[in-house]
Amino acid sequence: MKVLNFKDIRFFEIKPENYIGNFDGILGNVYNDTIDSKNIGIRIAKKLNEHHFTFDDFDHLYVFLNPKISENKIVETEIYDLGWNKDIFYGLDKVKFNNLNETQRNLKLEEIAFEILSNLVANDIAELNIINLVQTEILVNQTNTEILLKEKVFKNISINLSFKINPNGKKSVMIIRGSNNGDIMCTKIIELFHHEDVYHIVDKIKYDGNKIIIDSKKNIKSEVVTGKYESPIIVDCNCL
Repeated sequence: MKVLNFKDIRFFEIKPENYIGNFDGILGNVYNDTIDSKNIGIRIAKKLNEHHFTFDDFDHLYVFLNPKISENKIVETEIYDLGWNKDIFYGLDKVKFNNLNETQRNLKLEEIAFEILSNLVANDIAELNIINLVQTEILVNQTNTEILLKEKVFKNISINLSFKINPNGKKSVMIIRGSNNGDIMCTKIIELFHHEDVYHIVDKIKYDGNKIIIDSKKNIKSEVVTGKYESPIIVDCNCL
């Protein structure tokens, strides 16, 4: 049975011999991180999930940049082996990577993630097509990539909810759009404290003929999150 919600890709590092200082294993100790490096894997995973990309037995992919193995080599390993994750060593020269500028480092991390994903589903044409589709979109839009959250069609309006993860280094946002026959009739952008908040502040989508009404989820954790936002979320939308 396949996992239906591919959740995350994270970048880690292998601790070098004779390393001095604190080392938490997260990208940034040995290989230089960037403002967006923590979001790159999450953005890719969420966009893949939008297209129903799946793996058979895990929903987290952990990539360990490793200068000890050949450049660009991909090796499956078991560092954490939590049961719901896949661990991968990826050979990467530290000096070459650190000599790249910030934009180039972001692009390299994206390239690594897509290369590993393609390697893992090499014999599945359908999944490879999804990877190529997402890679093309992220290459064009980068941090402005929109990830579809939910959509609903009523008689006179189609409602589309999406979100962006830290676009241009700014706060994540949720975008609510109402359209009629393809024409955008109303839009509302909500700044998020964290991109994961969208999974709490959105439950049912309603339309009363003039306004879009979005109810939040009703559970203890969601109530804590939604306490930071307007609830229900209401969008004035004069659609015929």
